[in-house]
Amino acid sequence: MRIKKLLSRKQKKLKEELIEYEIRKIGRQLAGEMIKNYDPEWPDPELTKKEKELLAARYEVTRALADERKIRRYKKRDFLFFKYWPGVYQKGCKKPIDEKLALFVNDHYDTLPDNMQDIYEKLSQMGYTCELLLNPKAPDKGLGKQFVYFLYYRKFTKRYARAKFVFFTEYFMPLYANKPRKGTHTVQLWHASGAFKKFGYSTADTSWGMSRETMEKFPIHNTYTDVFVSAPKVVEAYDDAFHCGTDIIRPLGTPRTDEYYAPGRVERGRAAVEKLCPGINGRKIILYAPTFRGNSIKKSYIHSPLDYKALFDALSDRYIFVSKLHPLVRNATELDEATAASTEGFLYDISATASIEDALCAADMVISDYSSLIFDYSLLERPMIFYAYDLEEYEEGRSFYYPYRDFVPGPIVTDTAGIIAAVNEQDRSFDRERVARFRQEFMSACDGHATDRILDYLINADQ
Repeated sequence: MRIKKLLSRKQKKLKEELIEYEIRKIGRQLAGEMIKNYDPEWPDPELTKKEKELLAARYEVTRALADERKIRRYKKRDFLFFKYWPGVYQKGCKKPIDEKLALFVNDHYDTLPDNMQDIYEKLSQMGYTCELLLNPKAPDKGLGKQFVYFLYYRKFTKRYARAKFVFFTEYFMPLYANKPRKGTHTVQLWHASGAFKKFGYSTADTSWGMSRETMEKFPIHNTYTDVFVSAPKVVEAYDDAFHCGTDIIRPLGTPRTDEYYAPGRVERGRAAVEKLCPGINGRKIILYAPTFRGNSIKKSYIHSPLDYKALFDALSDRYIFVSKLHPLVRNATELDEATAASTEGFLYDISATASIEDALCAADMVISDYSSLIFDYSLLERPMIFYAYDLEEYEEGRSFYYPYRDFVPGPIVTDTAGIIAAVNEQDRSFDRERVARFRQEFMSACDGHATDRILDYLINADQ
């Protein structure tokens, strides 16, 4: 469609004035060179020469300004990464290591991540000083946010210089500015079992990951001494993600999975979820737990084109449908009033009221897509359905460590009708052996004793 059909004359005039202003800011000669060298593939051949020039100028000016901002960010990060943080760390290293100091670091969450909890409790019981360095609760933007994080990262760097153990479950940029001193263990527990969606270096130059240029200038995941994973099968995937070498990747298990083996844990999880779903009336529970979409955590969202009324009509006599969304998603779409009224007693959202561990224990069947929770759920050897309505798009953007269609331990569907058919099929003939093989391949070190093995290794490593 022609630009003049999209914009009123007044809007076009304002747009032209804005572009003229931007051209003056960077210099008319430079702007002219930009336009001359710009050769876009315009979808509408009827665009006038002036319209092409205006749009080309707007695009190039925006790109030039973005490059300028990128240079400013690089200069600031250069100072922190190569000068300030190393200076703070080296000063801290003048004092001896505190052999009883353990740090637990995660700037995404306000509470201790589940993969750290058992480690924290057991080290505390052993007499270690366990310090939490979690989300510093900064303002949303501006200088206030920058200042709060500046102080937070400085505090981390000071304590890192003295710590015996430093635990992480996520990416953490200040860590990568300083290799750990001899005697300090920097431990990556990662927040997910198995290896599903690509991350780290595996996503360089993709819409999800950093640019390879940035990764080369500011290396990441390069300062771990120990990386603990759920099975030998996934060691190469983590090496690809971290570029850390397979010699420090240790398949000793995922700490949080120990709780699934605790006596009565599954029953307690079921009871907790049933309290949140008062209309269950003896029916089974389908847990819908998709991963988020979006090119970054900050821009994450959920979009699920499910027909809830069709699910209600087909399944509500035997099941309730319980949603548990990813904890980083804040803009999930709510049901409209008509749908909510017509599916009352069938649909429940426990995203904010139940832990994922309780939800998995309670679920008789899980519907997911690309979420790593399927690894934990495989420990229970229950049916899984994979609702991958945007599989091709996801493969092109984020991608996976293993071919999706061969990898997942359950039927793949793309619409509501497929979900209904798959649920009925799983009721008739669930292939437990398929899930058991998946469990053995990707979760073989998760046997209820992962925490003890990890601590035994770390405490005895320097002896």
